Amino acid sequence: MATPLVTQHYPDDFQVVTYSLHNYATLAASTGWLYADRDLIVDAVYVGISTVAGQAGTVKVTKSTTGSASSPVAPLNGTQVDITTTVALNATGTTVLTPISTSGANEVKAGNWISLTVGGTTLTSGLVGSIVLRFRSRYA
Repeated sequence: MATPLVTQHYPDDFQVVTYSLHNYATLAASTGWLYADRDLIVDAVYVGISTVAGQAGTVKVTKSTTGSASSPVAPLNGTQVDITTTVALNATGTTVLTPISTSGANEVKAGNWISLTVGGTTLTSGLVGSIVLRFRSRYA
């Protein structure tokens, strides 16, 4: 069996991850999306909506802050800090959510989660789209 590599053996992460919203019956609860096994920087978030569900729900990207590499936190545990502003999911098209750059809001420390935080009205069936997150581990 091959031994898993720890993060120190590969220097940088530059990745794009997608959260698919395909005919979503309801998007009412916030959800942990991505675990940071090392310090990460969120560079960009895109929300693309193909079909509107008919009600005005919102979504934003948040992070936990109480975890550490040696003591990870559970998804959505404690206070969530905003990484992006809120976007309404009631119109088709693509929206670019620029990460909030003050006070290191787009930096996620190892042991924490990046989450999708849902607000507004519970969305009914029919929502089709995706949320795309671009992140890196290299500090500029």
